[in-house]
Amino acid sequence: MPSAPPSDDPLKDIADSLRGEAVSWTIGSVKSYAAGLVNRRLAFIGRRDYIAEVRAQKRSAEWKFYEQFVRNKDYGILAQMGLTMRSWQDDPAMEKDIQSLRQRIYKRYGEIGVHIAQVVQSRILSAVIPVAMDSKADPARVAIAIEEFLTKSISLCIFIQEADNDVLRANDVWTRLTKTSPELLVLFARGAARQKGESVAKQVLGRRPDYETKIVEQYGSLMIVFLRKRTGLAS
Repeated sequence: MPSAPPSDDPLKDIADSLRGEAVSWTIGSVKSYAAGLVNRRLAFIGRRDYIAEVRAQKRSAEWKFYEQFVRNKDYGILAQMGLTMRSWQDDPAMEKDIQSLRQRIYKRYGEIGVHIAQVVQSRILSAVIPVAMDSKADPARVAIAIEEFLTKSISLCIFIQEADNDVLRANDVWTRLTKTSPELLVLFARGAARQKGESVAKQVLGRRPDYETKIVEQYGSLMIVFLRKRTGLAS
């Protein structure tokens, strides 16, 4: 007897398969089990209200866009936590909650976790992905570049400060590009530091012709994305 074609509901297919093996799970059981897995991954947060806020981000349009390229489950959780903190940041009453959630991230994931969440909270990731996509690279290569960027975000996402010495900072950026030749690197500057960021980028490009830059300006911030030409991510 031919098997039934798969349905449009993968959870129903799982439940049907289990039922065929005389396991008494229902579709509801499968959904409960899946929800339990999510809850266990978020259990380290330790507060039900925070967990509910983070889980709610999975329904956001921004996360649905990210999940095409952010395939590491831990990075996905950190991205959702970054989105949560951004949703709180305009409310001064939520500052303590932001700091509390950031401390929980640090306890679980360390400095790199805090940095990845900040990359999302600051809208850096939302700027970087479209730039990589516009370069006409294969989506799979874009996903690889984004994972590298997040994994090494402490060194590949540089926050420029107004007090920075632009010559020293340019030397620092040049060293980071030379050391690992990443597919992309981002300078982030806000407010009065924007001019300093532009100066740093100009100095670096003069010494690294194998890179080009794309400029993204939004919400008063300047992001300068360095793309390595020979990877195919740059046009």
